[in-house]
Amino acid sequence: MKKIKSYLHLIPLSFFLSIYPSYVLNAFELDAAFATQELLQLSLEELMDLQVITASKKQDSIHDAPGIITVVTAQEIEKFGANNLREVLGRLTSTYLSQMYIVPQNSTAVRGSFGGLDTQVLLLLNGRPFKESISGGFNYPIYLAFPISSIQKIEMIRGPGSVLYGSNAYMGVINILTKTDENTNEISVMTGSLGTRATETYVHHEHNDLKLTTGLRYFEETEGWQFQAVDELGESNQTQFDEYNAGAYFNANYKQFNVDFTWLRANQRHFGEIPQWSWQAQDIKTTRILADIGYKHHFSDHWHVETNLTYNQRQTDLESGVNRKNQENKDWLLEIVNYWQNDKFSWLMGATAQYMTGASLATTKDVPERLYPTVRNYYETLYTLYTQADYKFNEKTKFILGGQWVQPEGISSSFVPRLGLIYQFSDNLGVKILYSEAYRTAFEVEKSIQTVVVQGTKDLKPETIKTYDFQVFYDTQHHQFSATYYRSTQQDLITAIPMPNQVRLRYTNLGEREIQGIELESKWMPSEKIFFTSSLTYQSNENNQGLKNVTLMPNWMVKLGISYQFNHAVALSLFDTYYTAAHINPLRPKPKMVNPPANNYHMVTLNMRVKLDQWLNLPSDNALILNTYIYNLLDEEVYMPEFLRGQINSLPVRQGRGIYVGLKYYF
Repeated sequence: MKKIKSYLHLIPLSFFLSIYPSYVLNAFELDAAFATQELLQLSLEELMDLQVITASKKQDSIHDAPGIITVVTAQEIEKFGANNLREVLGRLTSTYLSQMYIVPQNSTAVRGSFGGLDTQVLLLLNGRPFKESISGGFNYPIYLAFPISSIQKIEMIRGPGSVLYGSNAYMGVINILTKTDENTNEISVMTGSLGTRATETYVHHEHNDLKLTTGLRYFEETEGWQFQAVDELGESNQTQFDEYNAGAYFNANYKQFNVDFTWLRANQRHFGEIPQWSWQAQDIKTTRILADIGYKHHFSDHWHVETNLTYNQRQTDLESGVNRKNQENKDWLLEIVNYWQNDKFSWLMGATAQYMTGASLATTKDVPERLYPTVRNYYETLYTLYTQADYKFNEKTKFILGGQWVQPEGISSSFVPRLGLIYQFSDNLGVKILYSEAYRTAFEVEKSIQTVVVQGTKDLKPETIKTYDFQVFYDTQHHQFSATYYRSTQQDLITAIPMPNQVRLRYTNLGEREIQGIELESKWMPSEKIFFTSSLTYQSNENNQGLKNVTLMPNWMVKLGISYQFNHAVALSLFDTYYTAAHINPLRPKPKMVNPPANNYHMVTLNMRVKLDQWLNLPSDNALILNTYIYNLLDEEVYMPEFLRGQINSLPVRQGRGIYVGLKYYF
């Protein structure tokens, strides 16, 4: 195993760039064929005037929105490149791509939440919850199979979001907003390392008041990266972690009606139910479906009501050396929201009713085979009422007040509030002071699972969080900058801990902890050819017993992107994501040190785009782009703690260097 360099010199460099600026600079709002003359005539001030909707479910400027928000646009995704949505999210401020051996590439940690399932970060698609009730976080099909070309922008709220979005919106909310008015169609093909073959397409069509949008994606790595490790029994072996992903997105909009449909299928290799080679590395296959029908009715210019019916389905087939498991859930959510707004005051009130059902069955590989449930059949309901209002006292001062009442089945009701003050000292300088609470109800796996690995506990209390945020933001014509301090207190944490005298785990509510941190963000466009984006995050945490780093998250993250457009035909972009090492769980006995320790590492990507259409004399409305993307440019070996069972110290989690070449045609 090669020694990984720390490259700590990039920390002061990123900090220096952070003083230049940023929340969300829409700085390179370049079209598919790089920069059109019409767009270059826009001022940088116009390019930076981003509107966001996630924090208040209505259009706000990013500094007026009641949340700590990061935005990445389609143009920025195009500029820096990515093989999947997961790579894009890894570049956002305070995000960390954690994972566990049984479900790889499955979790986006935000502000200190570290785990293998996305139970503390809520994913949205066009504002609709993309979640499932049985385990709360089998999200890798979304990360690996969603068509990137269909994305218009991604809005991420760092911090609690339960007031508007309920359970799971605990440490953060990530809203994937798709293109609905982009008339430039596109198709791309790609090949590269690990036997990669991929294709994507995006098509938009309008006829009178009807708008139709479709995105398709297929991505496969037939060879896979080499996973090599020592297991709990001291055996060393290796296997290939290949993957096969397919996804389809469809949107139809007609006047006040809107329909979203997404089908995603991801198949990837995993180590096994237990990190022992004798259990044999096998495949895990998951299908996710989201369907939503929405209707908006305007009573007046100031008052309207939105109604949505959302369906989520997840089916997972997991095979190990001793059994085969099938998990499936089907969840329905009805939501009605009443909006009222004038120049100074806006108010919304909403209600949700959620019906959830599912089960998990296992089949042994004995002769004869035996079928038994690992999660009981369940039928549950959950109801919420919520409201949020903001009032502009004057041009400089805005107050926010909101709250949500929730009634889980079989548990007493609870209430979570949100309070905020936004003050603009000038057109360029302002502050946000926010207090928010959130909750996460236990998922069915945590309540009733029964396997040789883990056992559920009935009547788990919801875990809760209280967060204070203080942010200073500063903008100029060329720069955006923000600095945020946050402090969170978590209570009644739902945690899997070893049972007495056993390796088997059991879910329980366990104690409390505090997380605090500083986040610096900046984006800077000194000219129309060069663009910088950077962030620096420091976080620390400890529990009520005084133990530090109990969330396992790295203490430092530094992210730096530089893009340069040489001329109208060639652009080169470099992005470096640096993490210090994740921590071994201090609440458990010291594990066997059989693999290289979890390490500091740089995940560097390089993206080059060359415009070929003029050379080929294509029509002026069309463009052909040759794209070369290099992942893990420094060929780093990346290890993370094995935190689920905690018997061994670490496992490898990322591939080495990969080179990919593709063509994209716009028509």
